[in-house]
Amino acid sequence: MSATYEAFLHDLAFSESTNRYNYVNSLGYAGAYQFGESALRMIGYYTNDGTAAVDWNNGWTGKDGIASISDWLTHPAVQDKAAGEWFGYLWNTEIKDLGLQAFDGQVMDGAQITASGIVAASHLVGADSVARYLNSGGTAMAADPFGTTVSTYLHKFSGYDFSGVTGVSATSADASAAPTSTVQAPAPAPSAPSGGGSTSSTASPDPVPPVVGQTLTGTNKGEVLEGGAGNDTITGGGGKDQIIGGAGDDKLWGGAAADTFTFKAQFGHDVVEDFDFSGRNHDVLNFDSALFADVGSVLSHTTDTSNGALITDSAGDSVLLLGVSKAQLGAVDFHFF
Repeated sequence: MSATYEAFLHDLAFSESTNRYNYVNSLGYAGAYQFGESALRMIGYYTNDGTAAVDWNNGWTGKDGIASISDWLTHPAVQDKAAGEWFGYLWNTEIKDLGLQAFDGQVMDGAQITASGIVAASHLVGADSVARYLNSGGTAMAADPFGTTVSTYLHKFSGYDFSGVTGVSATSADASAAPTSTVQAPAPAPSAPSGGGSTSSTASPDPVPPVVGQTLTGTNKGEVLEGGAGNDTITGGGGKDQIIGGAGDDKLWGGAAADTFTFKAQFGHDVVEDFDFSGRNHDVLNFDSALFADVGSVLSHTTDTSNGALITDSAGDSVLLLGVSKAQLGAVDFHFF
């Protein structure tokens, strides 16, 4: 039978921090599961604090009574709850959007790929890096800053009962158990022994493999960073950058300095993680005039959500300004081309 979800929490926390809920690593990641600001923003515990660094600089929302990094580090039960919310977010948004749910039940490099492993690896290096690895057949390796690889987490955390996260009943860790999700189920894994060499399913995970996103990172110079058709992750550097997500559902960070986020037609569903609406490093949203004619048009298509201001054009494409409210936006925040 599958190991329990509770065992998954324990084992992941041990791998991340040796189960130290009060631990902060050298990069600023905090707690038993080593959360960063970005992940906690996605599940409502943190908001834009005006810096790109993981410095926990006054962005706490007060959710579940957590108003400081000290609160976070001294409330293990809240960390466990947040971990569950984060796993659900990953599975139902990023992992789903990248087509990775279809890999659940397949075998790669002699090990079964399961929902728990996909989520753990996405927590480690990001779902986009997991997508590149899986879609490459295991050749496009990625690792966290400390050298732990995506394949390590995919294999190490395979086979836990994740039915509470996925909504799919987990009856065993048997490789022949086909998933019952809405994506096309892959073929059963081969019955040959898994030891010695790579064993891969003969089925494609999807009739048409998803377009894999890019990860682009700027330098300290002002640059134009433009994504493609996939779900990209773009991070500006220390200069005044122009960031263009392109098509797909992109995650965008401006970084330091005053940056311009440009949106053309059919730009998808993007998230600007660190939009600075005031001050020295004031960022700007630059829209194609075919999408919005003026500031009034943008604001009339802007609504407040629990995660921030959501701007949606007439075609249904949207950009979420994480941690920003509609009331904080004005004419100086928008350009048009």
